[in-house]
Amino acid sequence: MKTENRQPIQVVNRTLDLLEQLVSEKTPVSTTVLAGRLGISIQSANNLLRVLFRRGYVSQDRSRHYRLGPQLCIFGDSTARWERQRKMMEPILVELNRRSGFGAFAGVLENDRLYCCAHILPDGKSAPLTQQSWTEELHSTAGGRVLLAALSPEERKKLFARTTRRKMTRKTVMDPEELEQICLKIRKEGYAEVKGESRTGICSIAVPVYDFSGEVIAELGIYGPASVWKKTTAEQKRALLESVLVQLKDVK
Repeated sequence: MKTENRQPIQVVNRTLDLLEQLVSEKTPVSTTVLAGRLGISIQSANNLLRVLFRRGYVSQDRSRHYRLGPQLCIFGDSTARWERQRKMMEPILVELNRRSGFGAFAGVLENDRLYCCAHILPDGKSAPLTQQSWTEELHSTAGGRVLLAALSPEERKKLFARTTRRKMTRKTVMDPEELEQICLKIRKEGYAEVKGESRTGICSIAVPVYDFSGEVIAELGIYGPASVWKKTTAEQKRALLESVLVQLKDVK
């Protein structure tokens, strides 16, 4: 009788133990702390975390400590942090859609990617969060650029060095130095507008969402076809976004 190879089973068990441990943590924790609480080596913990990070099941804060990641939304928005963000943002997006007729989107920067926490389609329907087709588009969307602009120049430089950018359309800006200048302008003006860089013929505009301490925690934006977009100015669209941000402050 063959002896069962228990190594794959052990890896699965450790992975689940690690995720369950992160559920119980009140704040992000380091690899060393996780290894100690699970009774495994730091190398083993690091190997597991590296795979989970790459797949989006865990993410890191600015101190590079670990917490549950946005990819867990495919399991039914089961993580409290993401569900709380969705419930907070979705009514605001519904209002944006009602008043503009455009699609409305709220996103966050996690794992060097753009993740949507709430999305209302142009027809007013709520989009499923399992469809995250823009994760690699920090550089080519208004929302992504707002989140990039919230980083320090040094943080942006490091992010650009460890990530790649895709040419989404012929207009897509990909050069890090050019993107840096765009981010500095966004930081000064308080909003980002992109025309035809993510999808041909589609425009978007976004503003930052701040927490009580003044840190950018998300972006709020609208998008639509260029044929309709040109009927209102960027300032009019920005004013609309900022008017609903007042409502958001009331529900935080």
